[in-house]
Amino acid sequence: MITICLLQATVAVAQQKNVKQKDLHFHSITQAGLLAGSSDGQLLLQTTNGLKYKTYFAGAGVGLDYYQVRSVPVFIDLRKYIFDKPQSPFLYADAGVNFPWTRQNEENWNIKYKTGSYFDFGIGYHFPLKKSLALIVSGGYSQKTLSAKEYSMYWFLSSSWPPPGGYITNYDYTFRRFNIKAGLSF
Repeated sequence: MITICLLQATVAVAQQKNVKQKDLHFHSITQAGLLAGSSDGQLLLQTTNGLKYKTYFAGAGVGLDYYQVRSVPVFIDLRKYIFDKPQSPFLYADAGVNFPWTRQNEENWNIKYKTGSYFDFGIGYHFPLKKSLALIVSGGYSQKTLSAKEYSMYWFLSSSWPPPGGYITNYDYTFRRFNIKAGLSF
């Protein structure tokens, strides 16, 4: 939905300002990174697809975040390149939804996670390699949230379902961490 709105806005701007075809480009960005916060570093993988107009980029992305609780962030990515040149520093901001990804047979079978939020912002540098291929490195700060309900091991002693409040513990997790990412843009 948000991606459709962004694309419609881009088309509307293109029609109003008579944007030349050479100024508007589709880009795909694939990155791998390391997340570090209060716990040991963990892996982050992301892919983003969108449109670049001169020094602006807007796209939609999805990732795989292994920090503490494995999750899948789905987000909008906005970038502003400082210079209108192939080699340029940039600022970026991502915001979206964070979906938990846990397996049924994991150790904590009595914990049920719920969707939370995700955001990430930072700075980076775009190094051109070939005509449409570039190396991207960036660093920033990100945060993901999740909530969970833990069902007591003794819920089966209750005669009603769902178990009464004494058998359920609610948790709200906020994971704050720094990231370093590297990847390719094409």
